[in-house]
Amino acid sequence: MMSTKPAHSDAIPNCLAEPEDEMVGLLGELISVPTENPPGRNYRACVNLLESCLRQRGFTCERVATEDLNDASGERAECAFASYGSGARALYFHGHYDVVPA
Repeated sequence: MMSTKPAHSDAIPNCLAEPEDEMVGLLGELISVPTENPPGRNYRACVNLLESCLRQRGFTCERVATEDLNDASGERAECAFASYGSGARALYFHGHYDVVPA
């Protein structure tokens, strides 16, 4: 019997199987971007980092600016949407990149 498994179905398991040091490195980069809220800053820098990482792994990325000027620099906070492949089934991750003050 031939497999009907979509070619992109291995993308998430393969992504999760990355070497631990690469994942720790990305976490370190994310932590180094000070996105404390309040006052709300560096959102664009964080989205830049996330988008670069996702694009390197073959994801399609889109940015959507919010209506509010949340960033202390006067920039609008941005949301990043990324996808890989298409179809009726989806795996959805949601998160935020602003944190409480240290």
